[in-house]
Amino acid sequence: MAAARKRPASNAPARPGPVAPARAGATPPGAPPPRPPRDAAPPKTPTAPKTPAAPKTPAAPQTPREPKPPKAARPTKAPKGGPRKADLKRLREVLVAMRARLLKSNEELSAGALRASEGDVSVDHMADHGSDSYEQAFTLSLLEEEGAILQAINVALAKIDGKGDFPYGMCEACAEEGPAAWDPETPAPWIPLGRLDVVPYATLCVPHQEQREDRA
Repeated sequence: MAAARKRPASNAPARPGPVAPARAGATPPGAPPPRPPRDAAPPKTPTAPKTPAAPKTPAAPQTPREPKPPKAARPTKAPKGGPRKADLKRLREVLVAMRARLLKSNEELSAGALRASEGDVSVDHMADHGSDSYEQAFTLSLLEEEGAILQAINVALAKIDGKGDFPYGMCEACAEEGPAAWDPETPAPWIPLGRLDVVPYATLCVPHQEQREDRA
């Protein structure tokens, strides 16, 4: 038999063979290695339950305050009458001079009462101790009376300056009663000028002043 002919060698590149499919979970060639799984976070420690707050002590009930007496209503418009500007100026000067005299008298009486209270009582002067006590009590009563007049003078001066609840010279009791109670034959609600000349710090007319004294 004739010898088998040899195939001439070919210079063409060899064909690649079939690529096997990658396995599940396998790292493909050329890829970075997979990172290791992180450690699981530690379980949280359970917190202790909160202690309930103590109940608040109820506040003690407040004692209701006594209602203040209502102030006398100031007239929106003063009725006709009353002291004139010249009378107001003259009476203001009288009040200022009266206040100065009372302040000086009050100072002298206070100094005398202080000296009497600091004096020593000896056996030889026990007879005079009773009269001294009487004079001291009388001095204190004068101080109280002069203090009340000084307060009334200050109120009257404030009225003249337009800072009072009522105009100067108006009877406060007549003003509170209203026009229906005013006697047309009298200067109500104004205090007569003759009374203001005698008592320039007066706040009531003569009838209402007498009613107050009767109630006292």
